[in-house]
Amino acid sequence: MAERKPAQTGDVKGMEGTKIKWDDSNMKSSYANVCNVTSTREEVVMLFGINQAWNRGQKEVTIQLTDRIIIIPTPLSAWRPCSKAWSRNTRSDSVS
Repeated sequence: MAERKPAQTGDVKGMEGTKIKWDDSNMKSSYANVCNVTSTREEVVMLFGINQAWNRGQKEVTIQLTDRIIIIPTPLSAWRPCSKAWSRNTRSDSVS
């Protein structure tokens, strides 16, 4: 098993100048090769699991679900820092 490395401990400025400290002391890592996402106005639910049936053409496949992550949407203003970081990291300098 790979050795677990601590997450970055650098300070990050969050919403409205709030300092965010990332605590990974209870974090776990899981392997998944299947993901299903559903959403409503109240929440986004992500299911992760493992498909151990590698034979094609099966009539039924069982996925062993390992993790469920539920995200409660917040006001749009709370997502602005994420949006800025996303656009900064996905910006392309190439011209199409």
